[in-house]
Amino acid sequence: MPDAPPILRDEVLRTAIGAAEHITTSLITQNEMTAAQAAAAFTTVFAAVQLSVRTFFASPEGEILPAQPPAYDVDKSITPEFIYSLEDGKGYKTLTRHLNRIGLTPDTYRAKWGLPKDYPMSAPEFSRRRSDYAKNSGLGQRPPKASATANAAG
Repeated sequence: MPDAPPILRDEVLRTAIGAAEHITTSLITQNEMTAAQAAAAFTTVFAAVQLSVRTFFASPEGEILPAQPPAYDVDKSITPEFIYSLEDGKGYKTLTRHLNRIGLTPDTYRAKWGLPKDYPMSAPEFSRRRSDYAKNSGLGQRPPKASATANAAG
């Protein structure tokens, strides 16, 4: 069904998401579960529905075909402060949470829109600020050796 019109594809996707919600709700209400078990059940059901939808819309080469033209120009989608989603055209500091909400992973998003594997998932300035914060907080650095601190104290 790769040649299906965008409206039909969007309807199938909405139906699949609704099915995942229905299945998960039924599972949770019919079985006594902890919060962790409920979260794991939702993750499993949602992954299965995602796989079904991806398989349904996959081309023979295994690439996911876009259901519509990009909502934003690919060449202008990365700015210093924002990275614009090709799905809805909105600017985000990081795309990962947005993609999770709409049922895509970074890899499927890149495949769907024909983006290179190194296409960023966060705005350059946002990544730089996070990196600077981590460095200033001492993250990723090894603690000083015990002998160096002992010599300084003695």
